[in-house]
Parts: sequence; structure tokens; C-alpha cells
Amino acid sequence: MRLTTALALGFIAQSAFGQQSFFEDFNGPGRGSWGLMTECASDFVWTVSDSMLHVTQMKYPYCRETVWLAGIPNLFDTTEGFEMSVRVGWEDKPGRFTFKAALGSANPPTARMDAGPGGVSSIVYNRDGIVSQGSVSAPRSGFFTLKIQRYGSVVKTFFDDTLVAEGITDIFRDNTQVWIGFYAPNDQVQMGYHVDWAEGHPVPEPATIVVLVIGTASLTMQRKRAFRRL
Repeated sequence: MRLTTALALGFIAQSAFGQQSFFEDFNGPGRGSWGLMTECASDFVWTVSDSMLHVTQMKYPYCRETVWLAGIPNLFDTTEGFEMSVRVGWEDKPGRFTFKAALGSANPPTARMDAGPGGVSSIVYNRDGIVSQGSVSAPRSGFFTLKIQRYGSVVKTFFDDTLVAEGITDIFRDNTQVWIGFYAPNDQVQMGYHVDWAEGHPVPEPATIVVLVIGTASLTMQRKRAFRRL
């Protein structure tokens, strides 16, 4: 009976953590699961090789807006919480890389991060606008992980393991897309951005985490007892 209960608890926990998530490592010939979203007439030069997306040039004949790549809609339910991360490298060249969690092009997003040679900045939003912002210095080149997470109403952004911004949000809609973008400060700019992977997944509610811990512990104890009987 106890073994059955433990197995049930473990199954429930695994099912909760097995919700649909998103992962793209650009291990293919194209942009993978990313759709192109341009905010005006613009273009960018990109290639995919060595399991990375390489962006080497931005062209803006009419304006200087961001070229966005968006993960396909309805990736996962994030109304209770989520974590989204991207591994990006950059060279010491002009331009900025942007990462945000948002429902389509909804304004404001839950959070956004702008990164590039020299620094990383981040903004956390609620429905009325900005609630928190911060910035940290960054190397002029290298590979780094940007992360946006929301647990309950608390939103945090990280540059590797460094907290950049933290705030309380009242935006609890379903953030069904992972967005990355590239911005050029001039009409035509040589860039050096290399996206290794991007991922997103829902975060279970606290009760589910408790179930996971109890289920895992129970399974471990039952296995140990069964082993001792042998």
C-alpha cells in the first residue's frame, strides 16, 4: 500500500513537471521554431551553423527598430509561473541583443533584458509600467546565459548567476512566447551575436513541488527497504 502511494505521488509529480516546454538549440539548417517579427521595413543577415544562430549584420533602410524572433505561440501555460533562458555569445561590435517574455507583442511584457558588449540591463513591468530595473557590467565578448523567471508575483532576471532586476508584477496572463531580438544603432551595422540555445518551461505551483519532494522521498525509501529485503 505504501509503495502504491509512493508511486502515485511520484507519478503525479512527474506529470506536473512534464508539462509542455520549449527548447531550441538551432541544430538544423534554419531558424528552427522561431518566427520572424519585424517592427518595420528591415533586414538582418544570419546563418545557422555549429548548432548556433549567428547574426552578423543589421540593415535598416527606413528605420532603426528591433528585428524580433519569436518562439511559436501556445508553447506552454505560464500563468502560474515560468522560467525562460537563452545562451548567447557576442563579440565586441555594435548592436544590442534583447530577450523578453511576453504574450505576443503585448505591451508591456513581463520582463525584458538588453545585453551586449559592456553591460546588461533589465526591466520588470506591471500593468501600469515599470516596477523595477537594474543593470550590471558585462565582458566585451564571450558566451553568457540570460534568464527571466516568475514565481507567483515575483519576477527576477539574471545574467549568469548575477541578479539584475527583481520586482512584483500583476501581469499573470499566459506568456506563450519566448522572444529574442537584435537592434542596430545605425543604418547598417556589422554585428557578432551567436545564440546557442533558448528554452522555456512552466514552473509548478508550490503544492506540486511539495508533492514532488514527498513522492521522490517515498520512492527512495521504498526502494531502499526493498533492497534490504533481498
